[in-house]
Amino acid sequence: MTGGESDKLEHAINNWLQERQELIVLYCSVCGVHQQIQDSDTKIQRLKTFCQILVDYCSAGHFEVFPELLKTVTSQGEELASSANTLLGKIQDTTDISLDFNDRYETEELPPEVLEPLARHLSKLGQALEQRFDYEDQLVEILLQPSSAVA
Repeated sequence: MTGGESDKLEHAINNWLQERQELIVLYCSVCGVHQQIQDSDTKIQRLKTFCQILVDYCSAGHFEVFPELLKTVTSQGEELASSANTLLGKIQDTTDISLDFNDRYETEELPPEVLEPLARHLSKLGQALEQRFDYEDQLVEILLQPSSAVA
């Protein structure tokens, strides 16, 4: 990998990890809003903002970061590429959960009955995001330490 490609990948990863941090903060905010604030307009606005960042984060991973990581890892050997592809499959499962959450809550109108199961859905999403972050970290670790394959 050339210096320019390395810098591009490093920049993409750094931006993506900053977006991850924003996503975590918003997730906590949405959980707190759900539990403490009765104003449904405030809940809905925070929820929609969270959904947008969630989709942006997932998209950045799938369309900007992962292809570059995979290209780099593939050049380092078939075993590493296989480990990376396994992790990408696991990440895709968490993406599906994230997109399902977004489809349910990122709508123009959210009647009260749609918000009733929010706590349960936030819990399921939180577990998926925790797994996703672990898989993503393992993926980046493969890139940083190519001698240690993870599956």
